[in-house]
Amino acid sequence: MSRRRHSWIPLLIALVIALAWYGYRSGWFSPRTTSVPATVTAGSPDAERAAQTYESPHLALGTPVDATPEDDHIIIKPQFVLSYKGEIVSPAWVAWRIDTSSYGAVPRYTGKFRIDTDLPAGLPRATHDDYTGSGYDRGHLCRSLDRTDTAENNLATFLMSNIIPQTHDLNGGPWLKLEDYCASLARDSGKTVWIIAGGRYTPDAARIGANRVAVPVSSWKVVAILDRGIDPARIESKNGIRLIAIDMPNTRGIIRHDWKRYRLSVDEIEARTGYDFFGRLPLALQDELEARVDSL
Repeated sequence: MSRRRHSWIPLLIALVIALAWYGYRSGWFSPRTTSVPATVTAGSPDAERAAQTYESPHLALGTPVDATPEDDHIIIKPQFVLSYKGEIVSPAWVAWRIDTSSYGAVPRYTGKFRIDTDLPAGLPRATHDDYTGSGYDRGHLCRSLDRTDTAENNLATFLMSNIIPQTHDLNGGPWLKLEDYCASLARDSGKTVWIIAGGRYTPDAARIGANRVAVPVSSWKVVAILDRGIDPARIESKNGIRLIAIDMPNTRGIIRHDWKRYRLSVDEIEARTGYDFFGRLPLALQDELEARVDSL
């Protein structure tokens, strides 16, 4: 009798496991995040203190700042840091760090992209459905394949605050090729790589979806590559550090292009975007490194 009475227990355990797996795939569980208050602006003393308080590795080389930091809402997460702008209903930039520890065997999340509930109240927010039928990919800035160490970290990359509209030819073409190259440096060559990426917008930008998400005319990226063992807080010379900067058109017909054809100097990306990058590097070193166009 006792054996028959408890015969339902294995079925219950199987049901719980199935529901947990379905919940993960469907996005029921949100990744842990640490949010900076909406009043914190990029480049301010509060933002620098926040970066230190939460020990964000993604801002070790400096927080990007432009001439109007008051509209940059900085959100610090364990997986990346983002600056969100309600005007474009998208991130202005996302910053993240990768090294060998960023990679594991976690499969890519396959559910819907999700609204970021950490965004300040009142800001317009993009949804998964804004992109449906638009002709644009949901283009990751911090990509899924750079966060395969844990399911939680992979899931975070599917927040809409990490996504901008990209043509498939860009997203699956030179953009992907540069992503793969950066990953190979971090995963296979033992480098530590800091990446900042975003879109460049015009005042008359096209809009998609019910929430009128702005479509960038190009996608840009700046990359700092450090040799193993270099402390980012104590960089004094150009030895062991390399900078890459690109700006790729958000158009069709470029899927076979090499990412290297879009290389520029960091100075040029700063001029095009209005942001100042790598502000924690010594000024003289910034001037020297940021004026160069990478040629490796």
